[in-house]
Amino acid sequence: MKDQQRIIIARIIKYEFDYFLRKFKPWEKLIFLLYLIVAIVTGLGDASSFFTGENSPIPREWKLLKSPQIVTIISIIILGIPVLLSQTQTGQDTVELLETIRLNIVPAISSSLEELSVDIKQKFNLQGNIRVSLWIPVRQKLFTWNLQMVCKTSNVSDRELEALFELDEGVIGYTYLKTIRKYALEFVDISNSQQLPSSYVPLQRDNELLINPHIKIVLAVAALQKSSILGLLAVDTDDSADLSSMNDRNLHSSILDWMTQYNNVVKLLWRMKNNV
Repeated sequence: MKDQQRIIIARIIKYEFDYFLRKFKPWEKLIFLLYLIVAIVTGLGDASSFFTGENSPIPREWKLLKSPQIVTIISIIILGIPVLLSQTQTGQDTVELLETIRLNIVPAISSSLEELSVDIKQKFNLQGNIRVSLWIPVRQKLFTWNLQMVCKTSNVSDRELEALFELDEGVIGYTYLKTIRKYALEFVDISNSQQLPSSYVPLQRDNELLINPHIKIVLAVAALQKSSILGLLAVDTDDSADLSSMNDRNLHSSILDWMTQYNNVVKLLWRMKNNV
């Protein structure tokens, strides 16, 4: 358990660092500050001469605009406005990107999950209700991260989108902690509580109420990049007769193929859900 806690803490710190860099863009802020300083230093003289120079169009009677202190303040504002507008535009571009992801990529991924569900059900002769969902780490507050479903097939209830798993909770959390390489796949039969892995953590009461109680078997795949989990793909069935088919390595290969194909898209979903 101590090893698991170390993994969780290390990943949360990594998530917070990534979140901070994307949310607040400190390097961009530093460059912006340096640019503003250079602009003021190099342009302050020209801007000041507009107000106080011999050929200034400002009448001498306007003494307030002839004051060196006032002129300096006005000059700094004039030089800083274009840079500030540029920063504002960058923020607006980010908002528009996140909205584009929500309106276009989420439906496209959900459609792809539907196709994957139909394909594996037919190809591997699965008997149960085959559901597929995509999960990502989501920030709730400082140093508090959960795993949350972001895309799903139509046979998954919308209420399940509200479930917030701890990073070690359920099959999703179990797979999350088992992932130490680029990709990991875990197959868990949850129909028999006596055969669950020793490190398996049952669902909390809130999540137990939200998640379909008839699930028998779960197959989960996780993608790891730069020591951070990008996302997890879960396939579940409500029929124990699918046990053998769900453990077919060819089916596992199909699931891994999907995850590798859409790995970069999962990054965009991470940005959308965490508003960065």
